[in-house]
Amino acid sequence: MLPSVRHYQLDQSEYSHLFSPQLLYLFSLFHEYEYSIRIVGGAVRFVLLGVTPYDIDLATTATTNEILSMIQGDSNIELVYTRAEHFGTLTLIVGTTDRVID
Repeated sequence: MLPSVRHYQLDQSEYSHLFSPQLLYLFSLFHEYEYSIRIVGGAVRFVLLGVTPYDIDLATTATTNEILSMIQGDSNIELVYTRAEHFGTLTLIVGTTDRVID
């Protein structure tokens, strides 16, 4: 018998002080385009420990092509080519922004 998978969702307001404006910018962008986006990997551990993550891996329901379309023309987001794009992995650098976060 396979073990059951548990799903946990944190109250963002409890941890939002750990999130950079750049990360919040990405969250709002994906929300605007109605895609789900989640923090994954080691950054989850840091958030749970109350430490601001410095390198954040994200998982999303958006495909690579959908993400490329979303960020096209966005001067706040730089795509870094790493040759991992073929595998569905994108590296993005997000600059300072004036985008309003809901």
